[in-house]
Amino acid sequence: MKIKEIIDFFFKSTVRIKILVYLFLSNKKEYILSVSKRIDATYAFTQNEVDALEKIGLLKTKRSGRKKYIELTEKGKKMAKLLYKVCKILKNIEAEKEGGV
Repeated sequence: MKIKEIIDFFFKSTVRIKILVYLFLSNKKEYILSVSKRIDATYAFTQNEVDALEKIGLLKTKRSGRKKYIELTEKGKKMAKLLYKVCKILKNIEAEKEGGV
């Protein structure tokens, strides 16, 4: 992937970022339905984004009966950690703006 494609892949869909950061913070396997509820996205849209993240190797999925759960791969953990740090920096910038600094 070229840099532009990588940027487009992540930043055109906030749901992808939310999925990765949520899984990073939960630090465990999660069912897609529970992730979709936590990040306030539909199950179908979350499933599509999970498929895209799995395709590039950031997530892996497993079935347990009728349910499908997801977890970060090692590469996904590294990416999610970086995205989490970026989110924290942006949150601090916003707080500074609101505080008049």
